[in-house]
Amino acid sequence: MPFGQGAQLIELIDERGRLEREAGAVKGRLTQINERINEIVKPALDAVYLREGKSSGTVKFVFDNHMMKVSVTKRIDWDSDILKEIETEISEALARNLFKKIYSVPDANFRAVLDPTLKARLTLARTVRYDTPKVTLAEDEDA
Repeated sequence: MPFGQGAQLIELIDERGRLEREAGAVKGRLTQINERINEIVKPALDAVYLREGKSSGTVKFVFDNHMMKVSVTKRIDWDSDILKEIETEISEALARNLFKKIYSVPDANFRAVLDPTLKARLTLARTVRYDTPKVTLAEDEDA
């Protein structure tokens, strides 16, 4: 590290810590506010979604003389074990059209591959991404 930048580094690390604490507090408060907003509009919102025959998407409605716009995104998680069982019970053609398979190789398995040809082919399919380094003071960890 270039000489004379240690003090600046310490200041930046301290400021980051302070901002992370502040951001955590703000995020907590935002969560509380969002929960309260949802509690207030839930009965009216449920009625609007029911009336429109929807369980997700965007709706607009009047609430206490104010036009509200609400968007509910839908996220679906699937149980892989159940899907695998279903796959064995249906035709191969239907399974091919119905299921989307996502392939991956645990890193420990990749490192354990000894066959150089297989390892080279797997390497072509492998992309490694690294997070941005987070620099901390080692002295803080010892305390």
